Amino acid sequence: MRLDPDHLRLMTLARQFPAPAAVAGPSGVADLLGRVGPIQSQAPRAPFVGLAARRPGVSYSEIAAAFDSYDLIKNPSLRRTVHTVARESFSAVEAVAERTAAGPTSTFLRLNRVSFAELRAETESYCVDWRERGDLVDHIHAWLAEHDSAQVAARVESAAGANHVWAHAAVLRRPSDGRWERRTDTLHRAVRTLVDLPREPADAALRTLVTMHLAAFGPATRRDIAWWSGESLGRVDAAVAALGGALRPAVGADGQTYLDLAEPPAGAAGPEVGEGPAGVRLLPEFDALICAYAPGGRERFLTGAHRAAVAGLQHREYSPTVLADGRLTATWRLVAAAGRRHIEITPLPGTAPPRPADLEAAVADLGRALGTSVDGVTVR
Repeated sequence: MRLDPDHLRLMTLARQFPAPAAVAGPSGVADLLGRVGPIQSQAPRAPFVGLAARRPGVSYSEIAAAFDSYDLIKNPSLRRTVHTVARESFSAVEAVAERTAAGPTSTFLRLNRVSFAELRAETESYCVDWRERGDLVDHIHAWLAEHDSAQVAARVESAAGANHVWAHAAVLRRPSDGRWERRTDTLHRAVRTLVDLPREPADAALRTLVTMHLAAFGPATRRDIAWWSGESLGRVDAAVAALGGALRPAVGADGQTYLDLAEPPAGAAGPEVGEGPAGVRLLPEFDALICAYAPGGRERFLTGAHRAAVAGLQHREYSPTVLADGRLTATWRLVAAAGRRHIEITPLPGTAPPRPADLEAAVADLGRALGTSVDGVTVR
């Protein structure tokens, strides 16, 4: 089968927006995240917005309870970027994230007498209880001065160096005020002091991540999987080879080879899946419909002409977007002024703006998931 752009788009939409019955159990929020894949979360509200878009009607209390029970785990992981993952996915994500972090951290800090593994073990050992970020960095600074050198310890004093210390995939981030949607997640604790999770060998974990990526975002190219996981193309190729008949290739209209699961998730087997989610959905910053793919492959939902409008001048800050009838058509922002909050919509160049009436359900879902009131919509 030759995959044209619409086939790819529809197959991905079927995975990212599953039917409510597929995730209707008592662990609905965690099950949903396990199905749609990790959510990039350097914008703290992203998990709330992303889950509301994929399960209309979900409440703030449901999502916050899943965080509080550690069914959802938020920490720096894939590409050393903050993600929220389902507990069942954590061990595989952690193993790959730590392998890919070893080189950059060792190089930046110029570790000499201690190894990356020893640094990580000390970090986890210190974080057997909740630690403020500043206290964690100070502890590792003193530890490196004693066990490595004053020069290595000094590199922790910069913001970038401190980031290499606390951005540890086995250490959970938690907000100091209990509000997971705010930028107050400065408390750190080793995940395995809170939940019983196995440790996985990195090669086996990467095979898990290949299948996880294709189940949530596929079909996809080897470059998409490598970029998303932070791994090298060589290691991704080895994982694909080891998975063998569990995967199947197809050629896209662009001539590239796209990989998919031999048995895709229910309802996502091919181009007959339908037309995508009906109506309008408000997606978060860095949504997976864009950022699950390598930079060169992000036109599945976003044309080249629209990327600058969504990604900023340097293609680093992906704005929240509006998904209307299966296509990205606008950006949005939540504006607070004069004691009220409203949504401001900016259509992408050449696209028809959504009508305020068509946005009513999505705006209500957003407010419910963020635990706030939204007074109206302005279309620019």
